[in-house]
Amino acid sequence: MAQGADGMVARFGRTGAESDFFIACVGPTKTIRFGRAGSLPELITSKMTLSSTEISKSYDAANSKGLPPNIWSETQASDPQLDALAFSRGRFLVSVIGTDDLVIPSWPEFAYVVEDCRTAGATGSTAKPQPVKSDAKIN
Repeated sequence: MAQGADGMVARFGRTGAESDFFIACVGPTKTIRFGRAGSLPELITSKMTLSSTEISKSYDAANSKGLPPNIWSETQASDPQLDALAFSRGRFLVSVIGTDDLVIPSWPEFAYVVEDCRTAGATGSTAKPQPVKSDAKIN
């Protein structure tokens, strides 16, 4: 997991290789972007389907303009499907027609990116200030 230009990014894949899948927060718009390795044939539109143990949902997918090539999709951070994926039983499935399916572990990093994006730019902290000096006594 790392801090990207606009928010947190979590990458999933093999050690020493490019990511097979990533989830990123676009903080200013509170948008979650998904990307998977590969590319679609030119001028082809497709869907990226994300499936948890409870539910599946498809999102419009397109080729990225960057390198390495990937197929990306996005949704608002408030999308309830993100919670279903984060709390899926151990893993979730990423499917794009014309590519191999990816099985992604439901690791905490996924939920961290979603939660970070949902609270991006939030005003007013609910944290209580801590005393400068503790009143606790140790016997």
